[in-house]
Amino acid sequence: MVERITPTFIYRAKFIRAIDGDTVVMEIDQGLYQFAIRRVRLLGVNCPEMKGRTKAAGIAAKQATEAWFRMRGNIVIQTHPDPEQHEDDFGRWLADVWGDYLGNNQDSLGDHLLAHGHGTPYAKKKRAKKKTVK
Repeated sequence: MVERITPTFIYRAKFIRAIDGDTVVMEIDQGLYQFAIRRVRLLGVNCPEMKGRTKAAGIAAKQATEAWFRMRGNIVIQTHPDPEQHEDDFGRWLADVWGDYLGNNQDSLGDHLLAHGHGTPYAKKKRAKKKTVK
């Protein structure tokens, strides 16, 4: 029996700006000289919102994200083919973001935010399907 392999997709990307700690705007190299500017939501990480009671922590998370990109080169994003994890309800791509730290080993933006207390682990809960009434 042949085991089915689930591929992941890796794209080179350029940071444009941070919307908040866990959402960024990136220019994504899709290959063959095709580029797209997309909002990318970090997969598996939830940062505080930048309003209400968590405003100060949310601003700190955004600043940590911006600082992470300033210190990284060779940015890549890794998306996953699961249709339930490709885009969120707001149309953002869900992806892991990686970069070279000062030319050395790659590290993950999500892991960095978690390690420095700017986010919490997050797993999207599957929604129950709506029942139709006849």
